[in-house]
Amino acid sequence: MDVTRDNFAHALAEFRQAISACDFAAMDMEMTGLYEDRAHQPSRLDSKNERYTKLLQSVETFGVIQVGICLFSWVESQPDARRDTSTGYYEARPFNFNVFPCTSVGGFPVEAHFACKNTAFEFLARNSFNFNKWVYQGVPYLNAAQADRIRTDRVSLLTKRQPQMEVDEQHKSFVKSLEAALRKFMKSKGEKLLRYETANSYQRKLVYDIVARHNTLGTRSRNGCIEILKGTRKAMAKHVAQKIHALNASVNEARGFCQIIDLLSAARKP
Repeated sequence: MDVTRDNFAHALAEFRQAISACDFAAMDMEMTGLYEDRAHQPSRLDSKNERYTKLLQSVETFGVIQVGICLFSWVESQPDARRDTSTGYYEARPFNFNVFPCTSVGGFPVEAHFACKNTAFEFLARNSFNFNKWVYQGVPYLNAAQADRIRTDRVSLLTKRQPQMEVDEQHKSFVKSLEAALRKFMKSKGEKLLRYETANSYQRKLVYDIVARHNTLGTRSRNGCIEILKGTRKAMAKHVAQKIHALNASVNEARGFCQIIDLLSAARKP
């Protein structure tokens, strides 16, 4: 089964069922490079520690772009009465995962850095590797440590009062206009929603920063503007809880291929 982000949910369900029933698993992968130079290439003369250190450096330096996992299950055939023995065969369940590092979680960018080797890319190109498919359809992945860090940082932004941003001279008039609009919005009795237009990411950060100083105001991101909502403290607490729930769902979705690794690790198959 060739797996991309489009059919990953289906493949995950199949893999979860197959890994529990299989007898052993085999894995292979394509990477953006293998060894940094000859000095880091494993040798038959290496000790176990030396070989592990060299391979660890390769894994930490280069990126994984495709992972093949094949699950093998023994299938018994009809017993042979004449020989008093049973025969059978191994049934293979192959999965080919195209993987690409997660680029965003809940609208916030996530950056990943890895090295690429020209000879590795030439090899992949000569063997008809689809680089567009890798980037645009690759299953995202986010390891547990990254997921916890993103979740902690975003929840902190939602629930804790942050240090006020310094405003440059160019945007002081923008801040004055925003504060005037907020005062008018908070005094009005009929209005529950204010759409405030922003021209760049810095202005958006200013809006988030200033609105966060008010316990009865919340924000919702939209294209070209930020929607500012008004309500009671209880309503705002509910609004924050909904944002945290949406964040957790986004983080779980962004973990992507790492869920396969978690299943493989938990199954403890040879």
